[in-house]
Amino acid sequence: MLLLISPSHSLKCTSQTFKNNKQYTNCTDLPYLDAILHWTYTPSASSLSIAYVAPPAKSDGWVAWAINPTGTGMAGPQALLTFKQPDDGSMIVNTYNISSYSSDVKSKIAYDVSDASAEHSDGVMTIFATLALPANTKSVNQVWQVGGSVTEGAPNHHEFETANLNSMGTLVLPPSPILGKQTPPLSKMAPHHFTALLLTLSSLTLLLISPARSLTCTSQTFTNNHLYANCMDLPTLTAYLHWTYHPSNSSLSVAFIAPPAQPAGWVAWALNPTSTGMVGSQALIAFKESNGSMTVQTYNITSYASITQSKIAYKVSGASAEYSGGVMTMFATLALPGGTTSVNQVWQVGPSVTKGVPDKHAFQAANLNAKGVLDLVSGGNGGAPAPAPAPEASAPAPVTGGPGPTPVTGGPGPTPVTEGPGPTPSGGTGSSPSGASRAGNGSLGFLMFLFLASFMVCF
Repeated sequence: MLLLISPSHSLKCTSQTFKNNKQYTNCTDLPYLDAILHWTYTPSASSLSIAYVAPPAKSDGWVAWAINPTGTGMAGPQALLTFKQPDDGSMIVNTYNISSYSSDVKSKIAYDVSDASAEHSDGVMTIFATLALPANTKSVNQVWQVGGSVTEGAPNHHEFETANLNSMGTLVLPPSPILGKQTPPLSKMAPHHFTALLLTLSSLTLLLISPARSLTCTSQTFTNNHLYANCMDLPTLTAYLHWTYHPSNSSLSVAFIAPPAQPAGWVAWALNPTSTGMVGSQALIAFKESNGSMTVQTYNITSYASITQSKIAYKVSGASAEYSGGVMTMFATLALPGGTTSVNQVWQVGPSVTKGVPDKHAFQAANLNAKGVLDLVSGGNGGAPAPAPAPEASAPAPVTGGPGPTPVTGGPGPTPVTEGPGPTPSGGTGSSPSGASRAGNGSLGFLMFLFLASFMVCF
C-alpha cells in the first residue's frame, strides 16, 4: 500500500536512456505490464512528447499506449500501437481509434501526431511520439496494453488477465521534476512519524474491508418469500447476493439482485470453476424478452469475443427472475461438487439486448472488478482465488428455452425467467450484525481524524 501512495519509491525509469538520446522531464513506472512512461508536457504549445516502454506479451507481439478523451477504459482510446513488420522486421507505429472491443482498424485519431517512431531491443519495444492536445489540458486518461501476436498487419486480441484489465490511469501533465525526486523518501521520516502514518493507513484499510459496514441486503425481502441464511452487498455495480449453502448435498441457493445498466438491459451472476475472471464462467443471465416477460438463460463463457446460450457445468434448478423498481433479481439453486467450501463468483450488468442477444457491458472499473471469492462456510467475498473443484460431469440443459444470445465482449450475457416484482424493503434475512451502520460511521469519523492528524504530525 505504501508503494502505491509514495512518490518516492525506486523507479526503473530514472535509469533509462534511449538510442536517439531523447530526454524527458518526467517518468514513471506504470503499475502493470512492466511498462514505463517518459513524458514532457509543454503548456505553451499544449504538446505532449512521450516515450512508452514495454515488453510485448510475446516476441512477435505488439505494445500500445493511448489517451482516452471520453472515458477511462479501452473503448474510446486514441492509440499509438507498434509492432515488427513481418517482411523486414522493422518497427512501425500505427494510430487506432478504438471505437469498440470487437476489432481494431488503423485510422486517424483525435490528436495530431508527429515524430512517431519505435525501437525494439532486448525484448522491449519503445514508442516515441508527440501529440497536440487541446489548450489548457491539465490531465489525460491514459491506457496502455501489450499483445502476443500480429496477423497480416493487424494486432490480435490481448489477454484479459488482471494486469491487462487494470492498465489505465490518470496522467497529470503540469511540468514537474522527475518523479521520485519531489519529496523526501518515507524512510527519512522520523520513526514515530512513519509508524503513526502506517498504523493510520492500516486502520483505514481495515475499515474498507470490515464486514461491519452497513449492509443494504439485510433489509431486503422477496415476493416469493424465499429466505436465505446469508447475504452481502457486493462491492461493485450496486449488486447484492443472498445465499444458502447445504453441505449435506452441496447445493447453493442464490438470489442475485442488481439494476441493469439501462432499463432494457441485463444482469448476470456466475461461478468460475477454473479462474477468477469472466472467461470460464458458468453464468446465469436475466433480461426482459420482447413481450416484457423475464427470462433466465445459462451460458458457458468460453471467450470475450461472443457468448452463446448453452449448458453449464453445474446442474441448475428453480431458476426464475423478477423485475421491479428498476432492479432485476435472479433465483436459482446450483449443485456443486461435494466438499466445496468456496467458489469464484463473477457478476455483471449490461445496457441492452438485441434480438435476444445481450449486448456488451461497459468496461469501467466497477465492471472490471465485479468478481471475488464467495466463502460458503463463513460467508464473505474475498480477493484470493478459490480452489477450483471439478464440476459435475453431466451438465444440464439451459434453464429455459429461448434464442441463444451471442456477442457480449467481456461479460456474460442475459438469460430467460418469469416476471415478478423485485425485492421490497423490510424484514431481514441477512447475516450482517445490527448496528453496523452506526459502528461504521463512528469508526469512519474517528479514523479520518487519525488520518489527518498523522499527516499533520508527519509533515
